[in-house]
Amino acid sequence: MESSSPITILHLIANLKTGGAQRVLQRLVTSPGDKRLRHMVVSMGEEGVIGKELVQAGVVVHALRMTSFWNSPLAIAKLYVLLKRVRPTILQSWLYPADLLAWLVGAGRVPKVYWNIRCTRVQAKGWLDYHGWLPWLLGKLSQRVAGVVVNSWQGLEDHRLLGYAPHQWHVIVNGINGERFQPHAEARLAWRQRLGVPENGVVFGLLARNHAMKGQQEFIQAAAALARQEEKVYFVLAGREVHGEDGLLGSLVAASGCPQRFFLLGEIQQVERVMAALDVLVVPSLWGEGFSNTLAEGMACGLPCIATRCGDAARIVSEGTLLLPTGDVPALHKAMESMVTIGDEGRRSLGLVARQHVLSHFSLQGMISRYETLYLSL
Repeated sequence: MESSSPITILHLIANLKTGGAQRVLQRLVTSPGDKRLRHMVVSMGEEGVIGKELVQAGVVVHALRMTSFWNSPLAIAKLYVLLKRVRPTILQSWLYPADLLAWLVGAGRVPKVYWNIRCTRVQAKGWLDYHGWLPWLLGKLSQRVAGVVVNSWQGLEDHRLLGYAPHQWHVIVNGINGERFQPHAEARLAWRQRLGVPENGVVFGLLARNHAMKGQQEFIQAAAALARQEEKVYFVLAGREVHGEDGLLGSLVAASGCPQRFFLLGEIQQVERVMAALDVLVVPSLWGEGFSNTLAEGMACGLPCIATRCGDAARIVSEGTLLLPTGDVPALHKAMESMVTIGDEGRRSLGLVARQHVLSHFSLQGMISRYETLYLSL
């Protein structure tokens, strides 16, 4: 008996730059999964760093190169032609701009259109900022899509309040690869030697792209206060556009009084190796965070964490993790100080609990299974 054709899922994403949504999509489509499913990826922008990695892994990737208003009609036409040729069963979009495009080209043409929301309510800089008007518009259009996947319970609640009313909601939290993200003694030694951190140094890290929502400014302010008290503390910031040439971050580091203890590394591809050099991970997000990949990845690396009550942080963390109000610099300073006080053994004990918690509750295979169950049910 001839086997049935695979179910094709075409993933449409706003871009394939390095980011949380992009990394989750990459894990989903490159992990060994159900052979009845075939994944394809379309970027509205360029191929990007993640796109190149997907191609190397054997995933079919198309880049629409919708980089300006003027080439948008041609890019949309390319997507129409691709949908007609591929005839996917499911059009799964990722991030707000892709959700709008999926509705525009997919509704009535693809059997099932699913959106994927990766954030909570984002603070917009007025109506010219698409984070203001686009979620509102998508809420009005949401009844015409088959369903919406969200990666956090807080994201679901926030978007319901925005007027989202799809036929189905599905909460699928992110999954972490515990084999990739784990304590790594060799990488720890190599990175600490590279940075010039002494053996007894206590290294705090914030790993996120340079954006006001990620809390870099608050972190540097709290770190500067701690550095004036403790001689053995050091601070690593890494992520897209995180560098000393940035006017705001650079000036804050310069004003700290000890800029030599701050390391702004920019974008790092093997982020787990940098995490290995840390003693404490700090996730001081202010808004917009749904399920923080970085928080769960740091926990998987055996790091004690400090996080703000943003998005689903309270649902992610293990016992002993310090949860703080958003934007509270004195509270962040005090929490970082307490992590120095408890010593190596105290931090190691908290990190062990954190790793076991992530492996038990947020496995990569668990996430993949939930996506596959959804796709096959359609």
